[in-house]
Amino acid sequence: MNTIKVEIDSNKLDVEGSIRGKPWKETFVVGINKKLPLGEGLIDNLVNIKRNHGSYQARIKMKKGNKILVSGNFASDIFINENDAEIFTNLINPGDKCLIESRKIDKIRRIRKEIKNCLFVLTTTALTTTALLILSYKSLYKSQYKFPYKSTNIATSIATNIDNEKDIKKNYPVTKSRESSLREDRIRKETEKEIEKEIEEKWKIFGLLEDSINKKSLEMNKRYNRYLIMNLASRRLYLFDESYSKEIPKFVCNVSIPSPDYPPILGEYPIGEKMKYPNWYIPASSWGDKIRKKLKKDYIPSKHPANPLGKWAIPIYQSVMLHCNANPKTNAKAISHGCFRVDEIDMEKIVSNVGKGTPIVILNNTIDIKEIKDKLFQVTIWPDVYKTGQNNIDKLKEKFGEHSINWDELSTDIKIRLKGILEDADGRSYTLNF
Repeated sequence: MNTIKVEIDSNKLDVEGSIRGKPWKETFVVGINKKLPLGEGLIDNLVNIKRNHGSYQARIKMKKGNKILVSGNFASDIFINENDAEIFTNLINPGDKCLIESRKIDKIRRIRKEIKNCLFVLTTTALTTTALLILSYKSLYKSQYKFPYKSTNIATSIATNIDNEKDIKKNYPVTKSRESSLREDRIRKETEKEIEKEIEEKWKIFGLLEDSINKKSLEMNKRYNRYLIMNLASRRLYLFDESYSKEIPKFVCNVSIPSPDYPPILGEYPIGEKMKYPNWYIPASSWGDKIRKKLKKDYIPSKHPANPLGKWAIPIYQSVMLHCNANPKTNAKAISHGCFRVDEIDMEKIVSNVGKGTPIVILNNTIDIKEIKDKLFQVTIWPDVYKTGQNNIDKLKEKFGEHSINWDELSTDIKIRLKGILEDADGRSYTLNF
């Protein structure tokens, strides 16, 4: 488990963790909303690919129920530079501990709380007599409420603290980072063309596209104007359309894949006719026989609660289909009996962009290495669900060789870290500087 520390006073965000017993730490400079709640929380969820503009987001859920957004969007609670946003989201996981600290703001809030407690005691005591009010105030303030200011004048202390808090609120909108945010925000809203250029630049610089997908798309571009590519290891489905771009996908979504007991057949296939609200004919198999015996039917009609195909289904090969996912909790899991499933919202976008005969390529590349910039690589290794034997040192050396990196010339620390990543094969992306 990693630990994220946000220091409001210094506008810094630290990510600390360990790999195979060795500690590591990454520090980011961020823009912070000074109204953030202080305390501990957990990373609630991550979005590595925002469907509209390729952004990166992390959401922190605090103990008191507050939710804090960390992203490259200037309107977020914690704004992180877009160049660092991808690295940050790759370093953390849902459930990681987060600590938001500020000595200055915490001190002010603590003072205000003590003042409120003091005033409450004073108001309650005033209902008795003036004498009791004075005595209770003196005794309470000497023993229980140790006021942090030397001045004994309560009115002066309250005014001072309120002014200090107002200064913080006034200073936040005019900080350099905030001015830059407003300027960038205006630039983004000028034209859609500028936004599209920025999205394309992000795809090129940050390497959102898997290396194997990128190579396959370059090959497919020579033969087709529109096509689908699926990587079983990453459990992602990419839609490419030449009218949109030759280099970046028009649409990306998660896909549920068959379980290890029903491995799919890799290759390239033309998709069949799109079917809306199809009937599901129960397959002739051991698990299909159990369903048939239980329901006493050979098929389940459309819109029936037990029909797993949902609203849309597209034949791929034999009886294998790409169809809607009836259970969103199984999204991006290896759980089906042979078919591929995506959420209904994603399926709507797919069927609106493909037709009968559109090719789909099914890959299973568990190791992905891409160069983000000079000597900065992102390494991702997914679990070998179908036991194909890809996750080994020889394959890793081969992948680095494709990027002109000689394994024997790497440092011992880098080799140890890479071997640890290979053994874990947890699907996380690690950024390494060679």
